[in-house]
Amino acid sequence: MTLYLDSNIVIALVEEESGRKAAVAGHLGELGRPMGRCVVSDLVRLECRAKPIASGDAALLHEYDRYFASGDVVLCSLSRSAYDRATHIRARYRFETADALHLAAAIESGCDAFVTADRALTAFGDLSVLLVTTEVND
Repeated sequence: MTLYLDSNIVIALVEEESGRKAAVAGHLGELGRPMGRCVVSDLVRLECRAKPIASGDAALLHEYDRYFASGDVVLCSLSRSAYDRATHIRARYRFETADALHLAAAIESGCDAFVTADRALTAFGDLSVLLVTTEVND
């Protein structure tokens, strides 16, 4: 099963406290995927790297760059067809632009499921959306 990871999942895996990181990694393990070995888009990379760049946190930026460069992560670019698909998703579901782009990237990349901590995205009907909590006790 090929999984697309939403930015909130990658953030939990890279920068959250160890309890949250373990919770998300455990959920991914239950889905048959170890931490990593998933698809992310350039948009995920942008969203994750913006905070450490803005705050001047070179160590955190390095952790993200290391994560995205690992052999366990497949980085997909957003094509024109992904933007066209995202336009339809945004119009139909009224999702935010970034969320529509993430979902379109997952479909265009041939992913079997979209993994997110955003409950609102479970309303999407064109791809399996797997809700993974980033909370330690859930």
